[in-house]
Amino acid sequence: MKKILPPIMGWSSWNYFRQSINEEEILAIGHSMTQSGLKEAGYQYINLDDCWHSSKRNQAGELQFDLSNFPSGEKIIEELHKIGLKVGLYSSSGSMTCEDLPGSYEHEKIDAQTFARWGVDFLKYDYCHVVDLTSDEKWLIDAPYVNQIEFYDLATKEKIQCLVEDGDLCDEATLHQEEVNYVSGLEAGKGKLSFNQSLDSGTYAVTIKFKKRKNEKRQLLVLKLDEQEEVIHFPTSSGWSLTGREQMVITLDQPIEKIELFNPIKDQKTDGMLRYKTMSDALLKAYGEKEYVFSICEHGRNEPWTWAQTIANQYRIDHDIRNSWDSVLTCYQKAVAVAPFAKEGSYGDPDMLEVGNGALSEIENESHFALWAFLSAPLILGNDVREFMVNGQRDLSVSNRALEIVTNPEIIRFNQSQPYLPAVVIEQGAFDVLVKVLVDDTVGILVFNKGESTATLQLDLATLPKKIHDLSFEFENKKMVEVWNKPYVWENNQITLTAMPHESHVFKI
Repeated sequence: MKKILPPIMGWSSWNYFRQSINEEEILAIGHSMTQSGLKEAGYQYINLDDCWHSSKRNQAGELQFDLSNFPSGEKIIEELHKIGLKVGLYSSSGSMTCEDLPGSYEHEKIDAQTFARWGVDFLKYDYCHVVDLTSDEKWLIDAPYVNQIEFYDLATKEKIQCLVEDGDLCDEATLHQEEVNYVSGLEAGKGKLSFNQSLDSGTYAVTIKFKKRKNEKRQLLVLKLDEQEEVIHFPTSSGWSLTGREQMVITLDQPIEKIELFNPIKDQKTDGMLRYKTMSDALLKAYGEKEYVFSICEHGRNEPWTWAQTIANQYRIDHDIRNSWDSVLTCYQKAVAVAPFAKEGSYGDPDMLEVGNGALSEIENESHFALWAFLSAPLILGNDVREFMVNGQRDLSVSNRALEIVTNPEIIRFNQSQPYLPAVVIEQGAFDVLVKVLVDDTVGILVFNKGESTATLQLDLATLPKKIHDLSFEFENKKMVEVWNKPYVWENNQITLTAMPHESHVFKI
């Protein structure tokens, strides 16, 4: 992650097309985004969700586009870039994706390099084939009994050995001096083995030697070289021989002074954190200074709002949204609950927009879109945007005014202007009242009728907070506009309005 970006705006294939996507449809969607005014309104990303790729990696071990559905392969990215769109792809932190195609677990580096080489602008990283099936490996809390670490410089042919008896032990790490010396206690975040050993920049073959024992689950260690981390997996073993070894090739871009070995995985949460940090690190190295967006999608199962802000641009906070009002309301309430954890540049994602998919009424479309915008959520459309074009012309009325709603410039402004932080919910009940202050002193007030009956609300502006996210504002004697052009009464600094069930009013002051 580099500069602070606003929440992304774009389109994703999953909600409407699910697993049935192909090159022709994606290109048609891209052209509809440009012709309908979506791109001009800010919708830059076209994201291919699960099933864009083949069930087999190529001979080099790289992901490849589905060989029949995407016959042009990665050239589709070039075509979409030519019409001014940014392109997103999808993978999973498990061995396979949710649709049982190759995932990126243990392939993080090569996949990140592939995405960077292709010019991919966005990666959605899912959480399938991790814990849900009895056949899933789940989390690896165990660690091997380490005997020594050897670094072989592939350029100079110099060999550097770090013997465990010369290392520093932390917490429960314990040295055993036997026929083969080894350190135990590195499992489940319990202990750490470290060496004050300098290494020059360069490429090394790293060999970790360990004392064998019978183990029917794989083991794991993190090799930390100053700030660079490498994840190493150790195979199951019958323990027939006394010692074993695990090798990998690493590149140090700069000299280091300290070497550490440990296994941070204690439970499902710490396993998830490591899986996503591993891909985040791989993307940082592969992309260098080039801009990209990394989207964590573990459905809120490991409380990503407590840890994802330092490694991702956005993070899903709950299960998949469905095309129903009840699901929209559930996702909204979860977004409100995690809003206090918000940080500019890393956004809680209540999932894609269902505006335009047909199940929501016109006023529900308005509320859904406005709530996501005010909560600084990514604005990712999930409908068939080709329907916005009729006989070559934009149709603002289709799907209960979906195109008109999602291109409303004032609503979008509250999402895309700094500070990129969610509105504060200052009142909750039958009505929720959300307030957002922008750096240019503009204030947004969203009044949302959550209930199932028409109701009237009187809101006294004098009761609103004078400061939100460290930005002060005076509400009195300011010009007010209702963004949806709905009727209201404003006198003596009080707003009086009547709202139907699920309806919202949005005011700009």
